[in-house]
This record gives sequence, C-alpha cells and structure tokens, in this order.
Amino acid sequence: MPFPTNDASRIPNSLTLTKNNLQIVVPEVVGGRYKIREVLSASTGFGLVLIASDTKLYDRRVLIKTVNYKGSIRKNALDLADIVKQKRKNIEYEYHILRSINALNVPGVPVMRDFVKDYNPLIHQACGPSIDEELLFGEPYLVLQYVPGVPLNEYIEDLRIERSSAKWQMKTLLLMKQIVKTFERLHNPRSSVGNVLKFIYQDLKSSNVIISAEGNFTLIDFGGVATVTKDGIVLNAGIGTPGYMPPEIHNQGYQPDETTDIYTIGVLMYEMLTGINPSSIVNEKGIAKLDYSKLNCAQNIKSIIMKCTAFDKTHRYSSVEQLKKDIVEALKKIGRDKSGEANGDEESRDIFKSGEQTIDQNIFEKLFDGSDVSPLEISIYVNKKELMRKSFKYDEVVIGRNSSTTEVDLDLSDIDPEHNISRRAVEIIRQEGKYYVRDVSRNLMFLNMSKMEKDVLYELKPNIDHYLLIVAAQDKHIGLRIRVNE
Repeated sequence: MPFPTNDASRIPNSLTLTKNNLQIVVPEVVGGRYKIREVLSASTGFGLVLIASDTKLYDRRVLIKTVNYKGSIRKNALDLADIVKQKRKNIEYEYHILRSINALNVPGVPVMRDFVKDYNPLIHQACGPSIDEELLFGEPYLVLQYVPGVPLNEYIEDLRIERSSAKWQMKTLLLMKQIVKTFERLHNPRSSVGNVLKFIYQDLKSSNVIISAEGNFTLIDFGGVATVTKDGIVLNAGIGTPGYMPPEIHNQGYQPDETTDIYTIGVLMYEMLTGINPSSIVNEKGIAKLDYSKLNCAQNIKSIIMKCTAFDKTHRYSSVEQLKKDIVEALKKIGRDKSGEANGDEESRDIFKSGEQTIDQNIFEKLFDGSDVSPLEISIYVNKKELMRKSFKYDEVVIGRNSSTTEVDLDLSDIDPEHNISRRAVEIIRQEGKYYVRDVSRNLMFLNMSKMEKDVLYELKPNIDHYLLIVAAQDKHIGLRIRVNE
C-alpha cells in the first residue's frame, strides 16, 4: 500500500549517530520499546549493531542487530525495493539461525530477546513522494542479550602491550580456546535441531567478535553461518570476507566444512599477533597474503597458525578438537618457559608471579582451567530431585518458558507443562561485579526461606548456595539452586 512520505505526523523520530567517523541514521525507538543509545559496530558485513535500552523492562540494555546498507541505497533508485528485500532476508535468516543455536546453549553466542519490524529512516530518505508501507515500516530488528565489551578489531588497534609479549600471546591463545569451544558445539551439536547436522560459522573476523574487559568473547554476526543438513545439503555456502576467507572458496562446487572455520581461526590469530588487518593484504581474489616472518611469537604458536592457514585444506587440522590440543600445549609451554617471555620482555612476567622467572605448574593449571569456570551455576530441582545443572558466563540470565514471543536463557517448559511458571519468571543480573536475583513473575517466590518482593534486587553472595522456590503446587515443587563462583 503506498504511504505518503510527506505526512510528517506519521513519520517516527530518527537519530543521527557517529561511529568511526561515519554518520548513521537510525530510528529513535524500535518496536515501541527499545530506545537507541549508540552504535556498537558498523563494520560487520551483514549488519549494524546498536546498543539500546528496553523502556518496558527497567531500561535494561540490549543489542539490536539490523541491516547495514553501507551506501547500497541510492535516492529514487528503481531497484530500491529489490535491494532492500534481499538484505532483509539476511537478517531474517540470521533470526532463524540464532533460534536454532540458542536451543543448543552454545557458549559465546548471545541470547535472542525479541524480533520486531519497524520504521527505517534510510528508506524514507531514499524514496520519492510515496513508498510501499511495508518497505518503509518492515525493517527487521533482531534484539539480542546485551554483552559488555568492544569489537575485537578496535581492541587490537588500541592495544597497550607488545604483541610479542608472553602476556599477549597467552591472551590470544585463551581467546582462541574459547572460540574453538564454541565451534566444537556448532560442528557437533549434542542434540538434534530439526534436519540440521551441523553449523559452519564461515565468517569469523575481528569485527564479528565482542571482547570484554575480562577477556571473554561473544560472536555478534550469524548471517554468514552455513547449515549442513542430515542429507548432505549445505545452505548459505560461500560466505566470507576478503582477507579471512579460505583459498578454496573460489573452487567450483565449493562446500564449506570444519576446515573453513579452522582457516579463519588461523587468520584471526595472525591478525592479533601482528596487528595487520588481513583485508589490507589480499590478492586479486581476496585471499590474504600472509607473511609468517612478521610473527614475533613462540615457534609452536607460529606452527599452529601456519597449519590452520595451509593453502591446501587437507594439510590443516581436520577438526577443532585437534586444534584445541595444540592450543592447550602452547599455553602450557608458555607456563613452563623459564624466561617468562618468548622474546625476553621482562614486563610480561606479571601474568605469572611478580619477581619470579618460573611458575608453579599447579598455579598455571589453575590459571588455564579458570578460563572454563563459569561464574554462575544453576541447578533445577523438582520435588527435591536435581533434574538439570547449567553454567552461564552471561551478565544476565532470564529464567522462564520459551514461547513464540519470548526467548529465555534457561527454559523450564519441559518440567512445567501445567504453565505454573511465568514466561519471564526470574532474572539474574550482574551489576558492578555483584550478582543479583529479581522476581519478575506473577508467582509467589521464596529466596532462602524468605518471601521475595516483586522487582526487588536481592544480592547473591559468592561461593555459597542460594535456594529459590519458584513453584509450590499441591503435588509439585520446583526450585533452583544458584551459586556464584569466585
């Protein structure tokens, strides 16, 4: 239906925000509730990532992913509708991918909170005196769990320590270990997701990774994920970014597999340890010309990168499990290195023990294994029997029941077929280093034997068990044991 674009009374307000010297026009509010605050990332190939506050839920921060048109919209262009529809399909594809991956509880993947369609001021600016209403107000917005941090490419650019230091080499390896753990779950899902056999991420790059101050990571772009079905069909194949994509992407009949993701891990390691953006050193086919002599790091780390990025994919690691073993060994070798530094830099020794040149192996194992320790552990009990235990690294965990309109982090639908539990029952949030729990349901709840008031934050003291009773029916009691690990 044609929409009169000169009718100002029907046009929502918009904002102009700046990111990396680019001016970006966005709606002031999305979906009637998400107020846009700032741009987190404008360099991802498949989208624009915004930070917003949820005005209907205590101004809770969220991330919003939408199309990044990057100058592809021209004023009064005849092919405007075709361009817009194709790009919107990418976000809608990402929505379905995230729904599937969220069901697997994969680490390093944000939880999807909402999916709405609303006004896009860029379309308004480009159109003529009238435009199809669906085109103007049908922009998809993917609302994600907020994750604190900055894009890894910005983190690398602003690096304050030597790239050749043992400290940075260890941080690089620990980050890769986390990414490998995520890819393990994508390549080998532990439970069935429809007809999907596995996922290939395909498009790992520094601008797709959010890194926190603690060194944890979150992937923020899933539009490039390929799905491999149980009957061998690969959907969304051939997605990649110049500099990061593998050489075989140009081969006839190319099909991505585990070695595709392994190649991108190697390129990302190269970028972190050299500071060179792979997209700036590509050949005419968009493949990075990696100069391994620029790697000033331990030889075993260089060997990992060279094996990951081998031109012939049969010479790469065949699985991320194999790669993880070499990463673990490289981390242990850094811990055993008596100099404390691959190139003798004294400054890096503070990551082990101040004033000492060696590190006790037990201390190192604690440091290394600590990267896998989740700060939040939740067990679900029904009538005093523990049914499930899950760990979370999120700054926010929502507990309740999944539905067509609500996505939660811990879904209790299977143990609550009677729907005694609200769709959004409990929120656990982290503020200023402390964890709190809040009752956001319609139920009467008790924390450690005391009645909880609605919407009040209760602190969860670390290293002790907290017991939360969320359902007290005649024949069923459902409760949670919550523990904050420090």
